[in-house]
Amino acid sequence: MDKKESLTNEWKDTVYNIGGALYGLGKVVCKSVKVGVDKVYDAINENDNAAKKTSEKIDEE
Repeated sequence: MDKKESLTNEWKDTVYNIGGALYGLGKVVCKSVKVGVDKVYDAINENDNAAKKTSEKIDEE
């Protein structure tokens, strides 16, 4: 195998490894965003529920 083929194979391996790392990073970022969105959604729902309970108490009085 000559030097050019050797370098080509090294670059292919390097690009393949970088692609795998970026794929893994993307999965982690997506999971983190999902967790954050879920927490914000829960917090909004808690605030809405608290506001409804308060308005129900006012209506009863």
